[in-house]
Amino acid sequence: MILKNPDNKEHIIKVLAKLLRHPKIFPKKKEEIKAEIYRIKKGYENEKLAAYYINSYLKDSERTIVLHDVRLKVDNYLVQIDHLLLHRVYVTVLESKYFSSELYYDKKTDSFFVKTQKGKIGIPNPLKQAERQILELERIIKHLKLDKHLPLNFDYYVLLSPRTIFHGDLPEKVIKADKIYDKLEERAEKFSLTLAFKTIVNMVKIKKEDLIFAAEKLLQYHRPITVKDILKKLKLDWINIEKLK
Repeated sequence: MILKNPDNKEHIIKVLAKLLRHPKIFPKKKEEIKAEIYRIKKGYENEKLAAYYINSYLKDSERTIVLHDVRLKVDNYLVQIDHLLLHRVYVTVLESKYFSSELYYDKKTDSFFVKTQKGKIGIPNPLKQAERQILELERIIKHLKLDKHLPLNFDYYVLLSPRTIFHGDLPEKVIKADKIYDKLEERAEKFSLTLAFKTIVNMVKIKKEDLIFAAEKLLQYHRPITVKDILKKLKLDWINIEKLK
């Protein structure tokens, strides 16, 4: 069941494009704006592509609630999650990533790199990012007292665009987005073979109504990214976007 699709980012992209014509913004800052437009545009495209594959598998599911593109702000807690799956057994975080360059993984150092004209450069580990999202999400779930409606059993995967060129063995938790069906089916099969008593109790205790209640409660705290957020990040919050032409 799909309760939320990705937020539309077209308005943000259009406003940022207008800034490139602003007379008081220096060329160096305009290059930063161009980079931000590219990042948002490609991220949005990748997010929609990943959502397409997830939805094709789970849109008619009676066991899993899907929330795409959620940015939860609860008091001092803040977490942004590309795709969130709520199930009676698992809460699964899916982090979708876009890489325009070839991607490398070094198993010995658990490090990721991208290939550039200057050679390979290290990038933040997307698996660690997903792990941090889970920690913050768990805090929010407990803070909102939703732990009676959701299992505190978390899992995660990093989704790559099917077009990503990857060198080395993919870590178990990193998959191409078009393989999400296979991965979730594989996990379900493993789970059925190793069904634990605690999990059985959760399945009996947590109903579909609990998942819907929890999902709707979480969505009350969804705070989508705005143009003002981006301007603040770029240190351009002095600009009045209402006067942009």
